Amino acid sequence: MSSTTKESLTEATFASFNLSDGTQRAITEVMGYTNCTSVQAETLPATLRGMDVVVKAKTGTGKTLAFLIPGIERMLKEPAGRGKVAMLVISPTRELAAQIAEEAKQLVRHHKLGVQVMFGGTNMNKDINDLQRRAPDVLVATPGRLLDHLQNTETLRPLLSNLRMLVLDEADRLLDMGFRQEIEKLTRMLPPKDGRQNMLFSATYPSNIRELSKIALRPEYQLVDTVGDEDTHAAETVRWKINQTNTIAQRWCSRII
Repeated sequence: MSSTTKESLTEATFASFNLSDGTQRAITEVMGYTNCTSVQAETLPATLRGMDVVVKAKTGTGKTLAFLIPGIERMLKEPAGRGKVAMLVISPTRELAAQIAEEAKQLVRHHKLGVQVMFGGTNMNKDINDLQRRAPDVLVATPGRLLDHLQNTETLRPLLSNLRMLVLDEADRLLDMGFRQEIEKLTRMLPPKDGRQNMLFSATYPSNIRELSKIALRPEYQLVDTVGDEDTHAAETVRWKINQTNTIAQRWCSRII
């Protein structure tokens, strides 16, 4: 547990949320947690009721469990069916995707559920073989690799037909890294958002995140703010500088071409 996570701990316990025995055992026995962080305590009441949420939360505050727990509990109550992916998590980087997948594997230790991670730089045929051997209940992927599979292979798309939950993690980073078009394409290729639960996690909540929320989430989504106005101006300043740098770089490239 990182120092940031420890600082975010509250008096609320996971046991107070009436989780399934397998999930509760994994949290306490495998992961060694008893108390929730603030993002978990504030998010779980809504998400365990099946609500869509936009969650403002910083990295390192325990947000991964805040979306994995309701996802796993939902698929236990409403299985996607044999050979179907129940939960899809889209992550901006391969490192973060791998971390999420590792936490998911720990969390399903006492359930008969599978987890798979996919990201660029690896063999796509291995992805396909793993999907065909056993469709994962939880799939974690970077947007580029996910879109590559959906557009250029025939294996993955049928497995997502009964999707129960979609998570966009670190959505502000997804947009900063230029994945806006990919995310919009992905949401159009997935089953309709009205038939699943949707979550978006972001450290900030600027206008482009609000626009993305309207695309990916059901209209009645709830905003859970565990950050407040802290660092919002600084984050927006950094984002403006990044956009300015990208604009200058594009101008120079067009001149060279």
